[in-house]
Amino acid sequence: AAAAAASALLVAGNSPSRCEPSKPILVVGSLNADIIIEIDRFPKQGETLGTRKSDTGYMVPGGKGANQAVAAARLAKGSSAQFICQFGNDSHAPTLEKVLVDNNVDISACGHSESPSGQ
Repeated sequence: AAAAAASALLVAGNSPSRCEPSKPILVVGSLNADIIIEIDRFPKQGETLGTRKSDTGYMVPGGKGANQAVAAARLAKGSSAQFICQFGNDSHAPTLEKVLVDNNVDISACGHSESPSGQ
């Protein structure tokens, strides 16, 4: 998407250095804690499988809104990207907040719910 946007600027005869400063970007959307585990095979209908190893499973920050906010912050040099979402009450919430802040996303308008992150 970033390459397509840069190409569009060049096709239009503009270079990124000649563009006017951009306005703040606001993203309102979802935030998820994606849990990835390893299994040996796909389960059959109605079947429950255990993990391949007892120490498998890790969390990856995600959610369409969160991904867009991070992308906007990375592309918006000299501008700001703000994200509005609800962080959950689970152990993933602090990590999700840190990832957004570490990627220069303003989360000052976000709230905290009594539900797990992503619900």
